[in-house]
Amino acid sequence: DTTFVAVENTTQTLDGCKYMAVADQKLWGGYWTDAADSTINIDGPNFDASSSSSTDDVSSVTLAHTCATNGNRLLVVGVGSVKSASPAYPTGVTYAGVALTALTSSRAASGATSVSMWYLVAPATGTNNIVVTFADTHTEVIVSGTSFIGVAQTSTISDQGAATSTSTSPAVTLSSTAADELCISIEIDHNGTGDPTIGGSQTQRWLQTTLDSIDGAGGTREATGTSTALNWTLGSSTLWLIAAVAVVPVACSSSLTTIPVSGTPSSKFVAGDVIRVDSELMLVTAVDDTPGEITVGRGYRG
Repeated sequence: DTTFVAVENTTQTLDGCKYMAVADQKLWGGYWTDAADSTINIDGPNFDASSSSSTDDVSSVTLAHTCATNGNRLLVVGVGSVKSASPAYPTGVTYAGVALTALTSSRAASGATSVSMWYLVAPATGTNNIVVTFADTHTEVIVSGTSFIGVAQTSTISDQGAATSTSTSPAVTLSSTAADELCISIEIDHNGTGDPTIGGSQTQRWLQTTLDSIDGAGGTREATGTSTALNWTLGSSTLWLIAAVAVVPVACSSSLTTIPVSGTPSSKFVAGDVIRVDSELMLVTAVDDTPGEITVGRGYRG
C-alpha cells in the first residue's frame, strides 16, 4: 500500500478511507494515515516582495523591484499622486518594459489627489524597473510594487474597489471575495497626525511618509469569505483615498501545477508521492525547499 499525506488549508485528521487513483500512467492505492496536516500547508497566493518610493515634481517615476523565480507570479503596482491643476491618473505603467493593466482607481472630490492600482501576470523574474508615466508633472507621487506567487494566471482578479472621504478611518469593502483569496490595499492620505495604522487581521507591506502633502501605505489580508474589509486608522481626521483588489489562488489541474507551501516540503514529500489537495488526489512530480513549493498533477477527483 501507498501512504497518503493530507494537505489542506485547515488542520484535520483523516483515516479509514481507501482511495484508488490513476496518475502518471500508474495505479495508486492505499489508506489515509491518521495524522494532522498542520505542518505543511498550501499557501497560495503568497506574498513575495514589496518596494516603494516617494518623489516630488515629476512626470515619471522609476522604481526597482525584484520578483521571485517561483511559478504563477503576479505584480501589483499602486500609485498615489497630487497635482493642483488638471490632475490625471498615470498614462501608463510598465515593468521590465511590459505594460501593466489598470485596475480600480479613485479621485478626491477636490480633484487634486488620486490613487490607482495596476497589475501584471507572470512578471519577469529578478530585478527590473517599474516605470510610471504621467502626461505632465505632478507635485507629489508615491509608487509601490508588491509581488506574489501561487496566483491564478487567468481570471486573476475576483473583485476590486476604491473609496475616498475625510475621517480617521480609510476603508473599503470587497463584496465578491472567496476563501483562500488574498486582498491587497493601498491607502493615500493628506498627512494625518502620525503614521497610518493597518487594521486587524491585515499585514502592512510598505510605508511612505516623507512627502509634504501625502502619506501612503499598503497591506494585505486573507479573504474572510464573500465580503472582506480593508481598513486603516489615521491619527487625525484628514482627506484619504483607498483602493483594493482580491487575487485568486492558482488551482491544480490535469497539467502540472507549481504551488507554494509552508515549511520544508522535502521533509514530507518526494517525487512520486500521492497527496490530497482538498478533494483532489495529486501526484507529486517535483519538490523544492528554496523557495518552498511542490509541483503536482491531478490523478483523481474525489
